[in-house]
Amino acid sequence: MTPLELTCSRHMDGLLPSAFALEQYLAFHPELSGEEFQSSARMADFCRREGDGNGISFAGLPTAFRAAAVRTSHPEGKLCILCEYDALPIGHGCGHCAHGTMSALAAAALRRMADQCSMDVDIIGTPDEELRGAKIDMCRAGIFKEYDFAMMIHSASHASTDCSVLLALDMFRVSFKGKPAHAAAAPWEGRNALNGVMLSLHALDMLRQHVLPDTRMGWYIVHGGTASNIIPESAEFELTTRHSTRAYLDRLNERIARILQGAAMATETECDIRSFCLPFDEMNRNLHAVSVVEDVMSSLGISLTDPDPVKAASSDVGNVSFQCPAVQAELALSDHDFPLHTEEMVRTVQNPRIIRPLALGARVIAFTLLRLMENPDLLDGIRREFESGKLRAADPVC
Repeated sequence: MTPLELTCSRHMDGLLPSAFALEQYLAFHPELSGEEFQSSARMADFCRREGDGNGISFAGLPTAFRAAAVRTSHPEGKLCILCEYDALPIGHGCGHCAHGTMSALAAAALRRMADQCSMDVDIIGTPDEELRGAKIDMCRAGIFKEYDFAMMIHSASHASTDCSVLLALDMFRVSFKGKPAHAAAAPWEGRNALNGVMLSLHALDMLRQHVLPDTRMGWYIVHGGTASNIIPESAEFELTTRHSTRAYLDRLNERIARILQGAAMATETECDIRSFCLPFDEMNRNLHAVSVVEDVMSSLGISLTDPDPVKAASSDVGNVSFQCPAVQAELALSDHDFPLHTEEMVRTVQNPRIIRPLALGARVIAFTLLRLMENPDLLDGIRREFESGKLRAADPVC
């Protein structure tokens, strides 16, 4: 460790008990996306030494916050730590309470050594990642354009990586409207909205043969009628589409819209397609930044695995990576494999043994930022790569 990293570690050791208490509160008091009022207040309290909870609400989002961790007189750069804390209906099945606390602990430790830092550092509380994607609201407001680098950790089961592979994502609610009728006495008088849904789903299954391998489509029927002896007047399904690039996904969504309208024409029903969340982008991978994170994780004894694009998911941090260089590393919370979004992750983040990965993840974040401060040439390389890669490469024809 460098002298700055040793100083940071000592501060973290002193802060770790209160950080662990914060993580355990969040783990046992999960709040859904967009409803993280207590979670965001407690996170902000921890990040602001005075901790009175004032200032909650940032970028027009009531459960977001921004706090200054480090301010210098002549900053050589401006860095950002991202902090998540929303939960799923099952609880913290994605581990946000754990990796959000890692961010808060890193920011708090850096604050205590601000007089030794050469760059400004903010922590931004980013709610609603699991549902709508509040980081995208912040991107649309240009929040991240003022930063030279942004970073966060994401919880994983047993494998750690230096940067996530993320897919672009869209979600839609697709509603069909028909005409009700008695299903036995006069079915010919009706127009079956559920038929529109079912025909759409069959067509989408057929489409799988004609899309690129890294395309993902998933759905479930939200509503399909009220009784078997009534021709359904209305039916609805939710559709999620993903691909490794936004440009290809946009063209795919246009094809899907034509499929859905074709199903409506075939069943003589009406179709309405509504976006259900903001559009998530893929990860704009910055190799210079990833290299710094990889070196830090390796120096801390973390065994790294290569990201598996076949198992890629999605996050609104991808949108951030197109406004400033960004990395989302993944840190193992256990020694065995299990899927995220499950009860096992909920139990993992509630287990007292979570204190060890909390300390480790906070060090990854803080040490990465300290290395950029100690070696400004590293940040210059990150900036240059980001500027040179702003224009996206051409995507395959859909």
